[in-house]
Amino acid sequence: MTILKQQKPVQEQALVAKRAATAKAAAAAPNAKVPSAEKLLDRYRRKRSSKIRNILVERYRPQVEAIARTLALRLPPCVDVQDLMHAGLWGLMQAVDNFRPERGSLFYRS
Repeated sequence: MTILKQQKPVQEQALVAKRAATAKAAAAAPNAKVPSAEKLLDRYRRKRSSKIRNILVERYRPQVEAIARTLALRLPPCVDVQDLMHAGLWGLMQAVDNFRPERGSLFYRS
């Protein structure tokens, strides 16, 4: 049990460091054009590129993590937040793969 508890903070620290590096790289290029989600979804539908899918997943990742944290508060303590985040990200990837704008809906409404 103690080994698992010690590994989790190390993994979280690595994740925080990776996100900080990504944010720093984005801040270094403030004039870089960031395509809209609709344009990225359209490109993904045409090319089925994993790179484009990953960009979309990273764009919506904060929403998935926030929902997972909120949901975890309502569930028993034995449910791991990381498991919820993993399931949410998997669902997000499936949603990107299966999204069809011709059905008349938006990909995400805030």
